[in-house]
Amino acid sequence: MHRLASLLALALAACAANTAEPQPQPEPDGPGHRPDVAEPGRDPRPEPPPGRCLAVPTAGTSFGTTANEELRDVVITSSGSILAVGYERASFSPHGMIGGRGIVLELAPDLSATSQVGVLDSTGTDSLESIAIAPDTGAIHAVGRANGELPDLPGHGGFDWVIGELTATGGLERRARGLDGSSEYAHGVAVGDGGLLAVAGHAQTTRPEGGSSMDPFLAVYDIGDGSASPLWFTSRRDVANEIYRSVDVSAAQIVAGGDILDGDEQGMFVTAWDRDAGRLWRRQLSGRGFDMVTAVDILPGGDVLWAGSSALPLGASAHGGLDAVVGVLDGTTGEPRWTMQYGGAGDDHVTDLAVDDQGRIAIVGNTATADPTRSDVDAFLIVLDAAGNELVNELWTSDGDDRPAAVAMDTCGGIALVGFTTGHLVDAPRGGRDGFVLVTRIAE
Repeated sequence: MHRLASLLALALAACAANTAEPQPQPEPDGPGHRPDVAEPGRDPRPEPPPGRCLAVPTAGTSFGTTANEELRDVVITSSGSILAVGYERASFSPHGMIGGRGIVLELAPDLSATSQVGVLDSTGTDSLESIAIAPDTGAIHAVGRANGELPDLPGHGGFDWVIGELTATGGLERRARGLDGSSEYAHGVAVGDGGLLAVAGHAQTTRPEGGSSMDPFLAVYDIGDGSASPLWFTSRRDVANEIYRSVDVSAAQIVAGGDILDGDEQGMFVTAWDRDAGRLWRRQLSGRGFDMVTAVDILPGGDVLWAGSSALPLGASAHGGLDAVVGVLDGTTGEPRWTMQYGGAGDDHVTDLAVDDQGRIAIVGNTATADPTRSDVDAFLIVLDAAGNELVNELWTSDGDDRPAAVAMDTCGGIALVGFTTGHLVDAPRGGRDGFVLVTRIAE
């Protein structure tokens, strides 16, 4: 039985007056209900409408070599094609990833064709981690990391974040590289109206007394003239280990979510700044070091949607291990409006969220497998409507680890997930990690 589906009651904590509270929904088939599971030949969703949308109701594809490949983020374009970023041909050591290069893949709306439309390839180890579409111009920007030499952008020591833009003729044109001599790991990029681009992540910094720490950073650029001119940079340099894992940009503010692993302020949080680097508010959401906010989204009205994982009762109750948690904060004050919590006896890790133009919320992550004879994890997707009612609860499982990293939604109910698998999720495994793309659809 799927651990997430076994607890469909929404744990709500409404924390603002005069705010409509999403209502808990009963389990549709009792405690033994199992969500839709992707199976070969099974097509439970309606046919998609023609036009600028994903062109299949359910589908999947994977790619890989005998080395390791992974897809880290995804967007759906106005033409219905899928753009995904990640890395290919990498190996792993006890100290992390070795070799490999960052890639941008474009998939047709029906997944019938895949082409590589951009690469990040230095003399060292490279990966592309996040991708975003500018809301006003449609320009496509990607951010990743590189620790080798690039002919047009000299390195600063260790890994640097690298910002690139897809060109109209194909290829990734590099715009900017990290700022200092620490190793910097970009986790998210967001683009707002008027040419404002923000990169969030963490830097591995050497401490004067010895050892190292993880310090969060937020770098903001002006990309309005086609370049990438630095506007401002902020980082919390503390004895604690802290990470910004996600970022979003609106006309009024920039928001980042993350976690502090240790120290007096440990736990997950969301922080907001204005466009001129003034900090507006910081909301601590838990006090446990392994909790984390992995995705944020500024809603059209200015409130902040967030999702992550926590072992604490942030909703009505905790369910054992890490639970999947989603909530909304007041965009002006950071005060919580509502929080929902899902989980089972094992750990449920949320990796990303997406929102469509109807306010429907897609949450993806991985959950401990329901098979007691295995120790791997399965991929899950939960979709809520704007009022908090559950629309979709799907599980994908194989004989290995199935780990979605990101999710995107089109305007017609289509949903695309990307990540990696070590099992036979879509195609026969090729060795190591294989990148995957899964498509499903909300039943209208």
